[in-house]
Amino acid sequence: MANIRKSFNFRNGVQVDEDNLIVNSNGLVGVGTTVPTESLDVRGTLKVVGVATVQDAFIGVGTVQNKLSVGIVSITEDGYIQASSGIVTFTGDGSNLTNIPTSQWTDIDAGLGFTSIYNTGNVGVQTVDPRFAFQVGGNPVTTQVGFSSGVGINSVGDILATGIVTAASFSGKGGSLIELDADNISGGTLGLGRLPDNLNKPTGIATFQSFVGALTGNVFGDVTGSSIIGIASTARGLTGTPDIQVGFLTATRVALTGDLRSTADIKAVGSIDATNDITTSSGKVGIGSTMPDSQLEVVTTGSNATIEVVSNTNNARIAIGQSIGVGNSSAILQYNSKKLEFINNDTGSVDTIIHDGQPGVSTGNFRWIYGQSNTERMTLTYDGNLGISDTSPEHRLSVGGASTFTGAAYFNDDVTIDGTLNASIVIDGEITNSLNITSGVSTIFDLDITSKITTANGAIGLRTDDISGNAALDVTQGIALFQTVGVGSTAPRAAADFSGGTSGTSNFVILPNVSNAERTGLNTTNAAGALIFNTDTNKLQFYTGSAWETVTSS
Repeated sequence: MANIRKSFNFRNGVQVDEDNLIVNSNGLVGVGTTVPTESLDVRGTLKVVGVATVQDAFIGVGTVQNKLSVGIVSITEDGYIQASSGIVTFTGDGSNLTNIPTSQWTDIDAGLGFTSIYNTGNVGVQTVDPRFAFQVGGNPVTTQVGFSSGVGINSVGDILATGIVTAASFSGKGGSLIELDADNISGGTLGLGRLPDNLNKPTGIATFQSFVGALTGNVFGDVTGSSIIGIASTARGLTGTPDIQVGFLTATRVALTGDLRSTADIKAVGSIDATNDITTSSGKVGIGSTMPDSQLEVVTTGSNATIEVVSNTNNARIAIGQSIGVGNSSAILQYNSKKLEFINNDTGSVDTIIHDGQPGVSTGNFRWIYGQSNTERMTLTYDGNLGISDTSPEHRLSVGGASTFTGAAYFNDDVTIDGTLNASIVIDGEITNSLNITSGVSTIFDLDITSKITTANGAIGLRTDDISGNAALDVTQGIALFQTVGVGSTAPRAAADFSGGTSGTSNFVILPNVSNAERTGLNTTNAAGALIFNTDTNKLQFYTGSAWETVTSS
């Protein structure tokens, strides 16, 4: 049948050996199937000899012998995909691709909103054997000695470069930098360990911002600067007004026209002369003392220790206190016009204190001595006895010589007089004790009694050898004490004896003058026998113990 022209027109299709070929009514051709689903549905192996033009191809498993060409891309029988021109681009999942140069790059998502890749081994550029985490060129050696012609960066940040590193600036620590060319260093700090033991610059000028440390040897030429700090064994030819700051200055003499200030010790074998202030930051000055414990300490051996405060024209003062400039809260020890003065400007006291330290025996005295004769004029013992011209007073006041009191003197206890008392005495008050005599008569030239006389035995004897004046009773000579009272008589014959009075115009006794109103106010308790002159009745009256009776004439 192959050579017969055939023409078939089957409305309902054609079937040839129904298991091998069928064309259904829809024009679908099936080979090896009775139910084709495509225009050509082949179940089995398809062999095409010649060119097969396919617009879209869906291949489950395809075996290509020799080469498969699709556009500019061809696939050879040995599995290589190549393009006659352009770049072959793959999209999709390439995780199973192997034997490609980028197989060590790993995709990672750090959770920062983007994905990154990292290398799981060393990366080499222009080297097939990188020994650093990232290496450009070089050989497979990781030490400075041996590594050449490359740059290596390890995983901790170390960089090993065998060429020249050029940068606009460097920042960080340079403690491990070695073999630096000092000509290329314009600034910085050079450690002491990098300096040679001897700096030898035979010519030129050495300029330093500051020089700290010991300078041993000689310095020739001029030293110009605002300050030189350190110790110089000798310093010669300093001129001008140099500001010399030293830790320890040793000199036989220092003469200053300005201030001398030191943060350490100032010690001088000779003298220090200054026209202005001498101040120390420690606040202590020792004269003859290398380690002063006080703000000012003067120590001598074998001679007197003397501090002189001298003013040629004005007062010489030593001021102590709590205010600057001799203020109100201060005191002054002052020499003023041949006088030594102790002045307390404040409202407090001036205290003189002895034996204020540890307890002990043989405490001394307060003494006032006249220097010309070395005579002790006044002594106040530590236990409170004051002696004037008495160096060993045994009483609170002991005066070695006559004493004069221009004002009143008060005694709260007995007064003992071993000699004669020559005095004009006015007794204002009561004499409650007897005059201290063992025998004889106490004679008082003038006794003025303004109140009363009270005696222990209840009797007073009065003798009048000379009566003058207008008083009813004028005692001008002597007071004698007996069991009775005698007026003008040393031997009274009654409890009150007025018979001793001499003749004269005042030889009488005046009784108390009392009015009726005044008599009512009299205290008549135990007053029986009291006698008065009533000024209202002009009569003598006496008290009977219960009433007043009038003495009348017949």
